[in-house]
Amino acid sequence: MNFNDFIKFKPMKNILPSYIIRNRTIAILVAILFLSSCTRSSEKDIKEEVGVVGIELSESIINMYQQMQQLLHEQEVANEELLFLLNMDDSVAVVEKDSLPVDIVQKNIIFAFRQIYVSYDMLIDANFSFESSNIRENIAQSTKLLWEMDLDESVYKQIKKLENSFSSQNSIPEEALLELDRLFLLLMDQNMTIWQNQIEEKYHEYAANLQKISLAAFDEEKIKTEVNKPYSSTEALVKSYKLQLREKAYNDKNEILELLTKNQKALSYLAEVHAELLKKNADNKSIKEKIDFIRISTLIVQK
Repeated sequence: MNFNDFIKFKPMKNILPSYIIRNRTIAILVAILFLSSCTRSSEKDIKEEVGVVGIELSESIINMYQQMQQLLHEQEVANEELLFLLNMDDSVAVVEKDSLPVDIVQKNIIFAFRQIYVSYDMLIDANFSFESSNIRENIAQSTKLLWEMDLDESVYKQIKKLENSFSSQNSIPEEALLELDRLFLLLMDQNMTIWQNQIEEKYHEYAANLQKISLAAFDEEKIKTEVNKPYSSTEALVKSYKLQLREKAYNDKNEILELLTKNQKALSYLAEVHAELLKKNADNKSIKEKIDFIRISTLIVQK
């Protein structure tokens, strides 16, 4: 190669052929679309879980009300029986379950709450549209029931927030669900002390009356079959039997109080989950942790 040939020679530039560039560009675009799809799928999976735990939590609250109703009924009947033994009065009042005041937040309101989460769960499913999920109708039914109740002014303000947050939406209503959770949490918070005091008062009334029952009211032979203790004294056996009865009442009371606290906390976490989903960059790890807590709580309630 002479000098002229040398200066005419142009070495190949360090670039790839155009078809390779096109293929790489396509591959990158596919990867971006795939990752975007994974993100959307992940969000969809999380919302599906939220819908499920919303249903589970509403069912556990319904179950909790039923258990609370049953406990208060048993406490009332037990107290009436003790008063009968103390007074030897034949006119023992019959306590009807429905007469007990556990209707502070009516069960039909909680059923409406559950139905809203059923609709939310349907919205995540591609087979259902916004209209066919009936979520707007279920929220309207829930707020209608609440407007008819005699509630605190702060509750009515929260009902209005819920209605306003949903008035113009035609998609998955995270903001509306957040306001819904806050509404029911407010109702639960306002009534928690009432329920706790009611359960505690019934228990203490029972424990005090039980202590007053005389030895003569007990059958020594039957007591021996109830108390597995090596006592020869009738007095010792009766005292041990009273302790058994009181311990059972104490444990039943604390179990219900624990359920109340667990449900209250789970409902607050459900509200936090919807608040997190409204953020541009939701913390999926935090959401998962809260969902797990709600699931554990509902399992405890339904055990």
